[in-house]
Amino acid sequence: KKPGFEYAVNALSLSAFVEVLRGVGFRAVTTKQSAQIAESMKLLRHAERFVEQNYMRPVSLEEMADYCNFSKYYFSHYFKKVTGVSFFYYLTVYRLERAMGLMKSTNHSMTEISYQCGFGSTRSFNRLFKKHFGVTPTEFRDQWNISLFYTKNNVKCYGSKLKNAI
Repeated sequence: KKPGFEYAVNALSLSAFVEVLRGVGFRAVTTKQSAQIAESMKLLRHAERFVEQNYMRPVSLEEMADYCNFSKYYFSHYFKKVTGVSFFYYLTVYRLERAMGLMKSTNHSMTEISYQCGFGSTRSFNRLFKKHFGVTPTEFRDQWNISLFYTKNNVKCYGSKLKNAI
């Protein structure tokens, strides 16, 4: 896992919790509202666990919903309500983050990485990576290697195209 991954997962959970509280307000929480908050947190924990264990293969909404004991329609609606993003967006970002970690830590080809992270094709992986990070996976790896070289050799590097990705 990428350094800080646990913090990112906790941040997502806390963000969802804050959104739930915004919905009910920061006044005294009723028993019903408390149950809704608990249900939201349970859904997030289940979804996070499922994604961690299954991101490397094709995942259907039905399978995810079954894992959480919801209908696919309710799960889809509720997940977006709680997190602010669709389940597939969440899964895609998780896969992209894992792919980025593999690019930093291995010499695997982009094809290997794309399939290891659950992307159906290298083409879709490249398209989604560029859309999310603003550079292609190959450009990212090249920039990462350059950045790593400069860091190891104590040389300052300015003007990276990767913004905050590295």
